[in-house]
Amino acid sequence: MGLSRILAMKFSKFIDKFLMRPFKDPIKTQEKFFLKLIRRNQNTIFGKRHNFSQIYSIKQFQRNCPIYGYEDYKPYIKLILEGKPNVLTRAKQVYWGQTPGTTGTPKLIPIVNHTFKTVNLSIICILISYIMEDPPNNSRFLDGKSCFLAAYPLLRYEGELPVGHGTGLFSYYRGGTQIWKLFTKSQLYIPIHLYKIRDIEKRYYQLAKEIIHKDIRLFSGVPSIVANTLEKILEYAPKLGVNIRKIHDIFPNYHFNFFGGVSPKFYEKKLEMLIGRRIDYREHYSATEGVLGIQLQETPGFTPMINANFFEFVSVKDPEKRYVINEIKKNKEYYICISAFNGLYAYNLDDIIKFISVDPPLFVFLARKGVVNLVDEKLSHENILYAINQTNQEFNTVLTDFSVIGLRMPNYHYLFILEFPPNSHPTSYSEYLITLDKFLQRTNVIYRFFRKESGILKAPRMWVLQTGSFSKVLTERVGQGMSPEQIKIPHLTDDLSIKKLFEDKVKIEISL
Repeated sequence: MGLSRILAMKFSKFIDKFLMRPFKDPIKTQEKFFLKLIRRNQNTIFGKRHNFSQIYSIKQFQRNCPIYGYEDYKPYIKLILEGKPNVLTRAKQVYWGQTPGTTGTPKLIPIVNHTFKTVNLSIICILISYIMEDPPNNSRFLDGKSCFLAAYPLLRYEGELPVGHGTGLFSYYRGGTQIWKLFTKSQLYIPIHLYKIRDIEKRYYQLAKEIIHKDIRLFSGVPSIVANTLEKILEYAPKLGVNIRKIHDIFPNYHFNFFGGVSPKFYEKKLEMLIGRRIDYREHYSATEGVLGIQLQETPGFTPMINANFFEFVSVKDPEKRYVINEIKKNKEYYICISAFNGLYAYNLDDIIKFISVDPPLFVFLARKGVVNLVDEKLSHENILYAINQTNQEFNTVLTDFSVIGLRMPNYHYLFILEFPPNSHPTSYSEYLITLDKFLQRTNVIYRFFRKESGILKAPRMWVLQTGSFSKVLTERVGQGMSPEQIKIPHLTDDLSIKKLFEDKVKIEISL
C-alpha cells in the first residue's frame, strides 16, 4: 500500500470536511464570491460600462448587467485580441480556450489562473468524497496508475497567448496544474506524446502497446472516448501477444471512471460489456468557461461549484426572471448562467438544468437550448436516453453509439442514426423502431400528442450503420485537423451537418 493511499484513507474525512465548508451555506459563499468579483473588476472596460463601482448587491448587478450570450462578448474578445488591457478582467489571462463547436461555431474563451485552480479543486472534491464513502476499497486507484484521455492542449497562438481545448489545457499545461502533478506524476498516464502520430489507428496501437502492461485503475475522459479506447485496446491486445476477452483481464485492478463532457448513462452497459464487470464512476460537469458542477455521491446529481462561479438561474418558462442559489425551486427547469474571474458576467451557457433537490442544491443536466423542438414537443436528451435504454432492454441489444436528428423536411420527424455491435442487432429493425417511437410517446406526452392526435409529427426513420461507422467519422474528422478527444457527436440535435457525416455509411434504412 502506497503512501498516498495511506494518507487518503487516514485523512479523507478531515479533508472532505474542510473542502465542503463553502457548501454548508451556499448563499453566503455566493455573496462573498460575488462581491469579491465585482470589486476586483470594477475598473475594467466592462466594469465601467456596467457601473460595477456602484454595485453593492446582487439586485443592483441584475439591474445593471443583463443576461449575455457569446455574441455580446465578441466586441470585448476583439479588444483583447488587439492587445487592450483590463477589458473584461484584471486577472492575468494565460490561455484562450476554444470550445469544440458542438452546436455552432467554435468560441474563444479567456482562461485565467483562477480557472485552473477551481478545476483542480473540483477534481479533488470529487475524488476525496468518493474515497470517503469506503476508504479501504475506494482508495485502491491510488496504488496504481490513472489514465487521462484529454484533448491536445495546443492548437495555435492568438497573439502571444496559446489557444487550446479546455480538457487538454486543464490536464497538461501550467496555470496551477503543476503542483499537484509533481506529487502524482508517477501515478498518471497522460498520452500527450502520441499526438505526433497523425494516423489515428497507429496512435491507438501505440497507446495499447504502452498501456497494456501498466496497472491502470482509473480512466478519465469523455465516456465515448473511454469506451472507444477500451475497444481499441481489446482489438490490438492479441497483436501484442496478450490474449484476453475483457478489459479486466488486462487491468484486474481497474475500478473507477472519472467522466465529463456528456452523460455516461448511455455508455454504462457498453462499458460493463467491455470491462467484464460494472465499475464505479463520478461525473464532472464543466465547460471551457469553467467547472459548473460536481457529483459528490453515488446517485445522479451535481452540486453547483459555488466557490468557482457566481450562479444565476433563468427560468425556461419565464426568461425574464433571474434567480440565485437560495431562490431556486425543485423540479423547475433553468438556463444556467455564470459570472467568473475569467471575465464573463451573467453569461448564459445555454444549458438547461433541473434541480432535483434545493437543500442541498443538486441539479441534473437536461439539454442544450433549442435541442430539439420541431413542433413544440421539446424533446430532451433525457427522453431519448429513456427510449433507447428501454428499447434495448426489450430487444436485449446494445448500441455502439447513436445520434438522433430532428428534421423539418420533407416533414417534421426524427431520424435515429444507430450503430449496433456485430452480435447485438435486433431481430426486426422495424419492430425496434416502432418500440423506440412507443417509448418516446410514453416519456414525452407532447410528442405523443403531435404524433398520434394532431399528426404533425410523422413517424421516425432509422439508419442502421455499417460496423465501425462512428469510429470512421472520428478518423475522418481527425484527418480534417480536429482533436479526437474533443469531437462530440451529439446524441440529440437538429444540425443537418451531423446527418451528412453518416450518409455514406448507411447499411439499412428503415421507415414506418
